[in-house]
Amino acid sequence: MKKKVCFFILLLLFGICISGCSGSQGSESNDNNTTEPVMNGTIDEKLDENLYVKADFHMPETELHTWTTELKQFDYDHLQSVFWPGISSDEIQEDEFGYRQYGKAGFGGERGSLIYRANEEVEHMDTLCA
Repeated sequence: MKKKVCFFILLLLFGICISGCSGSQGSESNDNNTTEPVMNGTIDEKLDENLYVKADFHMPETELHTWTTELKQFDYDHLQSVFWPGISSDEIQEDEFGYRQYGKAGFGGERGSLIYRANEEVEHMDTLCA
């Protein structure tokens, strides 16, 4: 009896393995909605002495979206009141580049970038887009 049960389980497992390993041709469909590549190419460039790029690319037919951005404009007067509330403008030093400093802390930047220094050890710089 045990031999029949073991043989039946072995046969069942063998059948499952065979059916699982075979490729299923019926599951693949050929939709008309798929995007076919319209531009193919190869990049083969030496960027640096030890850096090479070799890649094939395929551009799909679908139109890619683009967004326009511009660098963020900061209102430094408002930031001054956020960083140092209750401090008068007379106590804050400003250099010719617009960098504002109060004690060891300071902030400034150019269009799109902001640097903040809490003290001599802590500094953060970021570039932001709107």
